Amino acid sequence: MNQAATRPQLDFELCVRDGVPLDSERHGKQMELFARLIEAEKSARGEKDYYVGTDMFVYYDVQQARAIAQNPKTKKHFKGPDIFFVDNVPDRQREYWVVWEEDNRYPDVVVELLSPSTAEYDKRDKKTFYETTLRTPEYFYYRPGTDELAGFRLKTSGYQKIAPKPFGLWSRKLELYVGLWDGVYRGRDGQWLRLFDRDGQLVLTPEEAAQQRAEAAEAEIARLKALLHQR
Repeated sequence: MNQAATRPQLDFELCVRDGVPLDSERHGKQMELFARLIEAEKSARGEKDYYVGTDMFVYYDVQQARAIAQNPKTKKHFKGPDIFFVDNVPDRQREYWVVWEEDNRYPDVVVELLSPSTAEYDKRDKKTFYETTLRTPEYFYYRPGTDELAGFRLKTSGYQKIAPKPFGLWSRKLELYVGLWDGVYRGRDGQWLRLFDRDGQLVLTPEEAAQQRAEAAEAEIARLKALLHQR
């Protein structure tokens, strides 16, 4: 069946933003970092058909979209994960994720960043929403700057907690560990939510990979110079 033929015709505009600023600078940087790491790993694997969204609305049915359009000041119907990942979808720019325009694809992975004002809501209400309404296969939450990290995998009976491993929490959908790392990102020192491969190697940003290559080249030059001096 042609997907376009099944799309509902809306008599209202979809909202792009709710006007609520990010909780902190670190929240914004953490979203950016995590999304870039997924993109870096996918690029290394030669995979292009996926989508990563940050601070973006997810429209899962027309009734929800209509309720937002009719009363955009209420936050009751807004559903915008801090970070979400969908595999095997066309790579294109989007302003929001509209399930009925994406061949009924829902997020495969959702990550919420906790703050003092949202922590209990994210742990309880949002977890239930992702479990029962979106049926998101994997849900993680993390409080930036701390070691508070938890992950859940959807089973027939509902979410079951993902047991921690030495490298973090294994994501079957990302085929990577979700774990914590202490270091500097974009001039900010602290603890960050990062991705690690099966061997526990840190997934690098493009800048980190370039720096690593440069350092390796410098080390090789130093090694060769040392060999010449020995002759």
